[in-house]
Order: sequence, then C-alpha cells, then structure tokens
Amino acid sequence: MSPKAPAAPRPDPELLLRQFRGTVASLRAAAETLELAAGAGESEPSARLRAALVEDAERLSQLVDQLATLFPTPPRGRRGQRTLAEVIAEVTREARRELELEIQLEGPVIEARLSGAAALTGALLGALARLRRDFAVSRLAARTRWHEELAVIDLAWPADEPQLWRLREAHGTLLSGGLGGQPALRQVVQEAGGEVWLNIDRRAATASLRLLLPRG
Repeated sequence: MSPKAPAAPRPDPELLLRQFRGTVASLRAAAETLELAAGAGESEPSARLRAALVEDAERLSQLVDQLATLFPTPPRGRRGQRTLAEVIAEVTREARRELELEIQLEGPVIEARLSGAAALTGALLGALARLRRDFAVSRLAARTRWHEELAVIDLAWPADEPQLWRLREAHGTLLSGGLGGQPALRQVVQEAGGEVWLNIDRRAATASLRLLLPRG
C-alpha cells in the first residue's frame, strides 16, 4: 500500500482575509482610474461597465467584512508595529535629509497602527528616491484618511503633460523597483494585505501615489 499523502496545511484565515482585502483594493483602484479617465464623451457601455465595477467592489468589500466575523483571530502583539503617524514622520525626515525632498502634510494623520511598518518605510523611501532622481520631484503633499477599514495614504505632486506621460510609462518600475537596495513598494504593501497604485490626473495636472493598508 502506498503511503498516504500528507494532508494539505489548513489555510490561515487571517492571511486569506488580507489577500481578499488586497484584491478588493485592486478593484477599487481600477474603478478610481476609470473615473479619472472618464470624459464627457464616455460611451454608454463604458459608463455601465464602470458603474458595475464600482458596485461589485463595494459588494465584495461588504462580503469580506462579513467573512471576517466567522474567523475571529487572537489579538496580535504590537512588537514590530508602528503607527501611521510614526511612519510618515520618519519618511518625511529621511526624505528631507537623504533626498532633499520636502513632504507637506495636509491635515491630521489618522490614527492607525500598521504591521510591517519598517519595511513600508524603506519601500516608500526607495520609491521616493526614484521620483526624485528620474522625475525631479522635490515636493509632495501627504494626506491620510479612512476608507472603510483601510487606511489611505496619498502622496501627490504637480506634473505637466510630458512628465505625466513618462510616469505612465514608468509606473511599473516605480512601484516594483525602489532605489538604494530598498524593497519594492508594491510587494511590501501587498504582503501587508493592501494595494498601491499611481494616479494620473491630466485635468488637475497632478500625479499621486495612493496606498491602501489594513489596520495592523
């Protein structure tokens, strides 16, 4: 008789929920990108598709919240965790010191404790170093807010049309390859159960990095 194959390890409910939230965040990112790209001449089929995407993303978010109540997890220790305010303060300080890049905080920082904050700090600095070197960005505006159970971080800067075009071409490298040996921003954020993307707003002549992160 052949030996019985070992049982597959039981999935970690907390990890699955984080992955679900990351997927929902990706859908919301796609919906917001479509909103920015929509113009007065948008066709009726495109408008219906965009509305369906937003509706499905909202419904999925509600289902994930309901699913979370079925898998209560024990409280996690706070070792290695830091608050969002601490992360932004360190990124602001190091960006000014190492990159000569100023970050202007617009409004108060929301109360949030993050997991993997040390990796997030390094990944953000790596992405900002690339913005500084490749796009001559010298000043950013930082805003934070809650979106349901996700902390939203927006880092925005003015950009003219040539720069916006270059940013669209280079957005994959910006999110997946930081400078100075820092970890890739997209990888760090997704491992934390969140999502990050680059927003291009031609009408306002601005670009921004938007991060969605679950509570730590």
